[in-house]
Amino acid sequence: LRKADDLAHGWGKIDENQIEEFKNRINSQIKKSCPFTISDLAVNGNDVMNVLGLQPGPRVGQILNQLLEKVIDKPEYNQKGKLMEMLKDMR
Repeated sequence: LRKADDLAHGWGKIDENQIEEFKNRINSQIKKSCPFTISDLAVNGNDVMNVLGLQPGPRVGQILNQLLEKVIDKPEYNQKGKLMEMLKDMR
């Protein structure tokens, strides 16, 4: 994508080393299994509803988004036990 963007902007010759370095950084992040979406979390909406006694609704999604933000900052938190503890603390 970066190569296409550079060509589209008419920036001339593309530094293949920079492209390769960029690809390596992206692949490294993917291999780390960093969560990017709610579905990447070790818990789901059912867990949220069970722990917090909620019914299906927007609040469940809001809580999952809060958990995702925390896990994006600290990927090591993406463990079911840790996230369940965090949910219990939200009671």
